[in-house]
Amino acid sequence: MNTLPTAETPRHRSSMAGSATVICLMSLCVVMSFGTATLTMLLAKHSVVKRAIEVDECFMAAEAAVDLVMSELTTNKDYAGDGMGVVSGAAGRVSFTAQLVPAFAGPQDYTIVATGIVGGVSRAISVEISPQAGSGPGFIGINGINMSGGIIDSYESSKGTYLSQASGDPLHAGSEANIQSNVGMSLSGLVYGNATPGPGYTVSGGSGVTGSTAPATEPLVIDPYVYAPPIATMGSVSSTITLNSGVYRYTSFVIGGGKFAYFNGDVTLYVDKKLEISGSGQGILKPGAKLTIHHGTDKWTFSGSGIINEDQKPASLTLYSATTYAGTISGGASFYGTIYAPNTPMTASGDSDIYGAVTVKTMSLTGGMCLHYDSSLGKGTGAFARIVVRPSGSIARRS
Repeated sequence: MNTLPTAETPRHRSSMAGSATVICLMSLCVVMSFGTATLTMLLAKHSVVKRAIEVDECFMAAEAAVDLVMSELTTNKDYAGDGMGVVSGAAGRVSFTAQLVPAFAGPQDYTIVATGIVGGVSRAISVEISPQAGSGPGFIGINGINMSGGIIDSYESSKGTYLSQASGDPLHAGSEANIQSNVGMSLSGLVYGNATPGPGYTVSGGSGVTGSTAPATEPLVIDPYVYAPPIATMGSVSSTITLNSGVYRYTSFVIGGGKFAYFNGDVTLYVDKKLEISGSGQGILKPGAKLTIHHGTDKWTFSGSGIINEDQKPASLTLYSATTYAGTISGGASFYGTIYAPNTPMTASGDSDIYGAVTVKTMSLTGGMCLHYDSSLGKGTGAFARIVVRPSGSIARRS
């Protein structure tokens, strides 16, 4: 006998619908959980990527700051007026700072500490730099060099005193004291380096030259120096005076007879005519000071006690002179500095050795006078090389 299908009761249908709803809700929960996990993962990944980009931008900004510091050193110019080797700035959302440690004080070893900042993220690097030894002539007598006795050699003030680097008999240090002229040279002392006469000329008495005495293939071209004081004269100096950081101009500057000239900070001194520190008079360049002298006409003389550069850093003392009159260094005090006087016939004698570099019209060295080229001077204050780059702090720099 055939049995007809039994119709589902409303209660049974309701039970099936409820089961389907539960299954749908469970499926939805699974999908939402998966979606939430995926979104969380994506957000976390985005955060990691974002931070990695910011860290990368921080390092790039720090490296750019290092380049700006090196640019100031290379050109010997403080672009922002906030100190040599100190920079700061911003580009878009990125900012940076950098500075030399210790503060700039001429050719010596430094560390550049640079920081890049993006939002709340910052990273720092440190770059160790060192002055490069100079490769050009340390002493130039454009129209001749005459040497009678004495020693010409080199050392590096950034590495310590001359005596700490000197040895042997006779006592001498390095052999980078290259000397050059556009004519011939007469040398009867010892030269630890090259002695280069002008094209077609020779070195007489050059048996004490350790390097080459071959003539140059072309003459030296020396830039002229033009005396152009930017301020009015303040009169003349003939008694004890103290000059602190600033620019000064005097008609004449004569220190003698137990008088003193003290120089503190960064001093620029213009002298129109006679420049003389002689006898028992003394010029004293205090520690950390820098003195730049611009001289016009008449003679310049450093004799007797002369200028005492207490730091013994040749880069701290510079003389520029336009005079065609005589220049003299003599007496018992050594001269630590650089001289650029392309029109001046210079005579140097006695125990007052010169440590630094000299460019003059003619150079006459007598009485066992010695010249010690400071190769830390390089080609100016910008001759620095990067030695070591490392991260600052605990965050490792990416290679």
